[in-house]
Amino acid sequence: LDLGGPEFASHKKMESTEALAESVRLLYVALTRAQFHCSFVYASPPTREETAIYKLLGDDLEGAVARSGEMLASTSIESTLLLSTPSIAERGDATDSSPLGPARVLHRPVRRRWRITSFSALRGGHRGMDRRDRDDMDSAETSSKVVEEDGIFAFPRGARVGLCLHAIFEHLDFATEDPTESVRAALEDWRLGTEWTGTISRMVREVLETDLDGQGLRLRDLPARQRRDELEFHFPAGKLSVEELNALLRGANYPTVPDSTRDETLPRPLVDGYVKGYIDLVFEWKGRFYLADYKSNHLGASLENYGQEELQEAMRRELYGLQYTTYTLALHRYLKLRIPDYDYERHMGGAYYLFLRGMRAEHGSRYGVFFDRPPHALISEMDARIGRTPGGPE
Repeated sequence: LDLGGPEFASHKKMESTEALAESVRLLYVALTRAQFHCSFVYASPPTREETAIYKLLGDDLEGAVARSGEMLASTSIESTLLLSTPSIAERGDATDSSPLGPARVLHRPVRRRWRITSFSALRGGHRGMDRRDRDDMDSAETSSKVVEEDGIFAFPRGARVGLCLHAIFEHLDFATEDPTESVRAALEDWRLGTEWTGTISRMVREVLETDLDGQGLRLRDLPARQRRDELEFHFPAGKLSVEELNALLRGANYPTVPDSTRDETLPRPLVDGYVKGYIDLVFEWKGRFYLADYKSNHLGASLENYGQEELQEAMRRELYGLQYTTYTLALHRYLKLRIPDYDYERHMGGAYYLFLRGMRAEHGSRYGVFFDRPPHALISEMDARIGRTPGGPE
């Protein structure tokens, strides 16, 4: 990166040369990969020497293209290369001051609802947003007994912090790697201050060492071959309305989309198109598959703020139940494609929500660990009702 050093001019020329070389490569691929037909329209620009087509075919563009067309015609592939060089009159002169004709008028409605979205985005009322879900809300409800914060509870909050912590776990070798250097590099990358290296390294170790199920399930014991990080998914949703979604969730005794949020921010239908998402971690343990989501939410400044009752309230408040049932559906469909004898009851382990600030290995899953396994009936009903063949944009 040269921001104005003594060799700026030569570096700028080098960059232009490399960009042109890449354009030539792409043009060559485009002209030589056609199987049935290749139409090439060329209008000579004022500085033709700087264009990829000039560099590729030379001065005699028309002759070169014609010869290329003859060559393609002689092969077994039925391909044709066409050259069109519109005259100034045909393509219009930039200095032509003649008035433009009237614009064409669209006489049909434009369908605007179809889109790719995510349930986590809809939870927050952000239409059309499909980014990775991160913890950008400060949901702290600090106990009045706590005078001041220290350690991991004092670590900054917000979206950037969530991105940093997710990046650490995404790229870490759980089984063998000491997290210190990875933590230091991530804090540096996200401009959060390397003075937090010790605090975050201890937090990472606590998370990796925590027994999640009381039967020896620790992230530390997962080899790389048994995990997939940031598993991205897309699936069609057809036209799923808020009412239909709430009926499914209510039938399984799960929190629904609140009326106040729904009426003010959520369109009807809720989804018309595709659902997109990223699952932080999918892993296999003793023949069953689990999903895990890392949460950096600050729920308070003491360990008691991350107990099971407090986690239940945070899950309800942030509509995370809507999120992990969607993730479970995505994983359910994914596994059905990859396991010949797949059976939900036998292969689906459930969903872990790991509130990183509250996890302590000595307490196991008592603090900071939320777990649920959506019932098979709910996921099967969602699988049947959330469409597989959306209409697509008109």
